[in-house]
This record gives sequence, structure tokens and C-alpha cells, in this order.
Amino acid sequence: MKKYLLAAVLGVCAVTANAQSRSRFSLGPNAGVGSTWIDNVQNKKFKTHGNVGLSMVFSAHPNFGIGTDVKYSFEGGRTDNALPNNSVGIHEISLDYLRVPIKAIYFFGKPGHRLRPKLSAGPSLGFLMGGKTTYSVRNQSGVVSPISSARSKDVWNSFDIGLQGAGGIHYRLVQSTWLVADVTYYHGLRDIVDNNNTNVQHKNRNLGLNLGVNFGL
Repeated sequence: MKKYLLAAVLGVCAVTANAQSRSRFSLGPNAGVGSTWIDNVQNKKFKTHGNVGLSMVFSAHPNFGIGTDVKYSFEGGRTDNALPNNSVGIHEISLDYLRVPIKAIYFFGKPGHRLRPKLSAGPSLGFLMGGKTTYSVRNQSGVVSPISSARSKDVWNSFDIGLQGAGGIHYRLVQSTWLVADVTYYHGLRDIVDNNNTNVQHKNRNLGLNLGVNFGL
């Protein structure tokens, strides 16, 4: 009886080890920083863009994989417009999204290599969670006076979609643990203005650097 029990335990261990060896999932924290702006606006300025969340990759092929992120992303834009008496009108838009990109990934090199460059592309979905839209005036002395403020959810569309492309690396730190680095560009496809009655569409644009650590599962 003990022999059969021992054989069963060893069999389960062997199956588990074999399944783990075939596992191609990795998951880990990821964060990024860069610039964000809104296209098709006059006198646009760049704002600092940031995001934080989780990243997952599944790769059953030596060179191809799919991935997705679930991130809280700080986006938006800003415009500065000249006013009389050397004053400047500042329109600042903060758009906080729950951002979910879905990526097709191509890995260069072989699975055993420590450093593997990669390219990825795919759609990215954005669900507006918060942020403020403000207007203020800066006079010639540099004093800024707030004029108006509104919740971004009351002004802008609650859903955004676009395309995200990236180039980066997976660098193996230790067994089943990788440093992940990407330079990403997001190109929004949907007008983010709610109930826009003009022919001009305003769309999100982001450029940033993302870093993270993925752990094999």
C-alpha cells in the first residue's frame, strides 16, 4: 500500500513539474511615465503621463505571445491661449482611465536567451474613472486665478479606444523572473468630447516608458 501511495505522490509531482515546465504565463507589476496630449486642439501643451498596474503575458510559441495590462492611467492635455493685457488662459484636462491594452507580441531570439527584444501592437480600451477639467487665467505678473472647474466624467466621453504599439525587452534576472521595459505610443481613435457637434474631433495621444517585473507562473 505504501508503495502505491509513494508511486501516486511521485506521479503527481512529475505531472505538476511537467505542467510547470510547459507554463508560458507570466504576471507582475508595471508602471510608466511619459507625455500625454490631445490632438486637434490649438496651442496644445504636453502633460506628464503616468500609469500603474499589472501586466500579463502568455507565450506558447518560442517567438509569439499575447499580453494584456490592467492599469490606472493618468492622461489628458493642456492648452495655453493668449488673452488681452499679456494674460494667458490655461485649459487643463485631467483624464484618469482604467486602461486595458490587448497586445500581440513578437519576441526576437530564443527562449533560452537572457535578453529578448520584442515588438507589440494591439487595441487599447480606456474607461474614464475620474479627473478634473479646469480653466484659469495667468496674468502678466504670473498670478494664476481659477475661473472654472468640472469633473471630467461630466464633460468627456466615458469610453476611449485606440491602438498601442511598443518596442522593448524582456531581460531574465533569475529563473522565471524577467525585467520588462517598453517604449509605448498610444494613438486614440475615438473623439473624447461628449456630444461633440463640430467637425473637429479630439483624440488622446500618449508616449511613455514602462518598466516592470514579470514572474513566471
